[in-house]
Parts: sequence; structure tokens; C-alpha cells
Amino acid sequence: GALFEYFDNSNGQQMFVYSTLITDANGESAVLIVTSQLQPLNETVKILSEQLIYVTVGILGIAFILSFVIAQKVSRPLEKITEKAAVLSQGNYDVTFEAGGYSEVNQLAHTLNYATSGLKQVEKLRTELISNVSHDLRTPLTSIIGSANLYLENGAMMQETEKFTLIHNIHEDANWLLNM
Repeated sequence: GALFEYFDNSNGQQMFVYSTLITDANGESAVLIVTSQLQPLNETVKILSEQLIYVTVGILGIAFILSFVIAQKVSRPLEKITEKAAVLSQGNYDVTFEAGGYSEVNQLAHTLNYATSGLKQVEKLRTELISNVSHDLRTPLTSIIGSANLYLENGAMMQETEKFTLIHNIHEDANWLLNM
């Protein structure tokens, strides 16, 4: 039938030999002999270790490149939002924050746009308030200054009732300012 044999060759390496008798359809016979040199397990481990190192370095390289690309894609919209927030902090309320494709970035852009519109309204109200207060303060101050100038220029020639009326008007306008 068949023969399996292990032996050491002249170099001291182990060999595997398989032989069998083969007969064809005409009845002719032949012997099939297969030999293979058996490599020690250490050499196989060494080859596998080298291949593992190459595969690990390759995977780490791919992972580094992939993480860099993803980080750039995620950080670019955040950098744009940060730049526009700096413009907003300088008092320019005409800034629009653009969404960046990720739900968190989109939510941040929406929130900042909402805050910007609120800041625009606050700035408008502040301007109106200053304008109104300025107008309300200017009216009694103008009256006080005018009455005081009139007294300074014509006080010596005025009658006591005129002086009293003028001082009374200055006093009322000053109290009006004080109440405001």
C-alpha cells in the first residue's frame, strides 16, 4: 500500500517521505514517492513574527492616516465656528455660523446663530435706550443752563419776582433730573 516515514538526512534536517503504488487502467504499476523537508518550528515562528510586525506597522500607518483625515474633517467646521465667534466677540453681530455636517456642530451653529440674533436685539435696545435717556436728560439740562445764563446776564436788572421765578424754574428742572 503506502509508506510514511520520517528520518534525518545527511544535513541533520528531518525529512518526510510518502510512497505508494499506483496502477493504471492497463494494469501497469508505478511507485509515487513524495518527499518534503520538515522545517523546525522555530523557523516558522520567526517567519510568522516578521509577517506580524509588517502587518502591525501597516495597520498602524493606515490607522494614523485615517485618524488624521477624520480629525481634519471634524475640526475644520469647529475652527470656522471659532473664527466667527472671535469676530462676534469684537461686536460684529452680522456673523452667521454655518453648520458642519455633524449633529453636534450643527446644533452649536444653530445655538450661536440664535445667540447672535439675541445680541443684535440687545444692541438695538441699548442704542434706543441711550438715545431716549440722552434726549430726556438734555431737555431739563438745556432749560437749567438757559435759565442760569439769563440770570447771570440780566440778574442785576431783574426784579425780585423775576429772579424768584427763574430760580424756581431752575430748582424744578433740577428736581426733574434728580427724579429721572
